[in-house]
Amino acid sequence: MTKSKLKMTGFARFLLFLIIAAPIIFFGTSYYKGEDGIETLKKTFGIESNEPAPEQTTNTTSDVPANVLVNSEIKKLQNELEDSQKRRDELYLENENLKQQLKDKDEELEEVKEQLDKIKSAIAQ
Repeated sequence: MTKSKLKMTGFARFLLFLIIAAPIIFFGTSYYKGEDGIETLKKTFGIESNEPAPEQTTNTTSDVPANVLVNSEIKKLQNELEDSQKRRDELYLENENLKQQLKDKDEELEEVKEQLDKIKSAIAQ
């Protein structure tokens, strides 16, 4: 057996694999997913196709669903804003109630301290 005169490095073999196997793998997976691999490449690289793209067609009826979608989104955000405002008001009232309770407890604590001081002074005599 004679040795072949053509020697390839590992990197050259890798490049050869990428040039041959990568497109085969890409088109195979595209086919498996049910997509058109060539159209996917055209869209990826921005190459125009002969068929009009769905985004390029102008249709006045497509504006109506867009308006409905925008209006529903606005209504949803308004409802969320109202809910947030109600929640904020509830939390504000709760905060005020807790402040009042704290103030009452502080006053009660001061009264108890005064009574304790009186008791200590009576015992000390």
